[in-house]
Amino acid sequence: MATEMELKDAEAAAKEGRLLMKEAFATRDPHKIAARFCADGSFINGRGQVPMGDVYQGHEAIAGYFAKLFADTPDVAWTESAEPIFSGNKIVAQWRRTATTKSGEKLDWLGLDIYTFRGTEVLCKDTFIKDVK
Repeated sequence: MATEMELKDAEAAAKEGRLLMKEAFATRDPHKIAARFCADGSFINGRGQVPMGDVYQGHEAIAGYFAKLFADTPDVAWTESAEPIFSGNKIVAQWRRTATTKSGEKLDWLGLDIYTFRGTEVLCKDTFIKDVK
């Protein structure tokens, strides 16, 4: 069991890692986003194969996912919809995502990410979405 000091250190590192991830997303550079993950880190999408969603592991796969996302929805944007929740090396971040596809379809949904950090790097970003029609 982790000590109180270890939990505080893990939480401080996770908070710093979250800020670094937000900065990476602001650049819209898929490689900078992927670089915020551990080399063995994974992104679990809220869509895709049942039951988990599509899983992208490693820098190359994660960068590839975000490169395609930015190409397919050039105006994609995320805005925080609530204050994040911190617990040790985990962070829950709620957001609203808007985008327009190349065909003109407007996308708008709420979601959340459960981040697990190893130090300041993301070990896992597990995404959940509320896709209401």
